[in-house]
Amino acid sequence: MEENKILQKLEQQDQKFDKMFAKLVEHDEKLDNMMTKDDGRQIMDTLEPIASTVQRLDQERLSTISRIDRIEDEVGIHGAEINKIKVQLNIP
Repeated sequence: MEENKILQKLEQQDQKFDKMFAKLVEHDEKLDNMMTKDDGRQIMDTLEPIASTVQRLDQERLSTISRIDRIEDEVGIHGAEINKIKVQLNIP
């Protein structure tokens, strides 16, 4: 009888260890999917030049828009001057 109790306790402990082992395996799989600091640094090292390029292109875009606006203003002024000259020369 004493032996049965010991075997029962051992069986219970085995079941607990099986559950703990299953949890350990589950956590190990989750850790495999997590990003490490080195992974983060590698991503940042890759993204920094891209971000710099995007920032430079955005600044160039803003400069280009500004220049286009100035040219369009000049075209408008020149168009008005051309129309005045046409009137003076009687050109339709």
